[in-house]
Amino acid sequence: MSDVCHMHERAIPMQETVETLDITEESVETLLCYLDLHPQQWVEPLHPTLSVCKLQCYGGPQQLRTLTKLYGLYGGTGWSGVHVEFSDLSFYIHSYGNLTVDELFAVCALLHSRVMAQERTQLYQLKTCFTVLCIVTAVFIWMIWMTAEFRH
Repeated sequence: MSDVCHMHERAIPMQETVETLDITEESVETLLCYLDLHPQQWVEPLHPTLSVCKLQCYGGPQQLRTLTKLYGLYGGTGWSGVHVEFSDLSFYIHSYGNLTVDELFAVCALLHSRVMAQERTQLYQLKTCFTVLCIVTAVFIWMIWMTAEFRH
């Protein structure tokens, strides 16, 4: 890290991220884990969270001002006429906020190399399955042909 920076809490909306990147939620979680496992520990994945809070005060803005003066912003026990609704499931992480351009490039390079390695592994597995299926199919066809020849 270029300068000392304590980790910041961040919530990244799941649905929006999945749609924008056109990858699965599990793939995003895997990328976050890669960043966590790196010696620099660029991120610390936490449990998903609901990142949007909507307050509805039936008494309007004046009721909210009055309640916050009486109870403080976080001391909402006993509030009446207030509806609180949480939404937007999000990836919840701790991350550094002051990465240099070189460090950001290193993060991207790490993710790219990990994804490419995973793709190579999956391609190898797919080719191996294809080869095995070709061999099994060839043997099966040969056995059918030999059975047909034996009958004639």
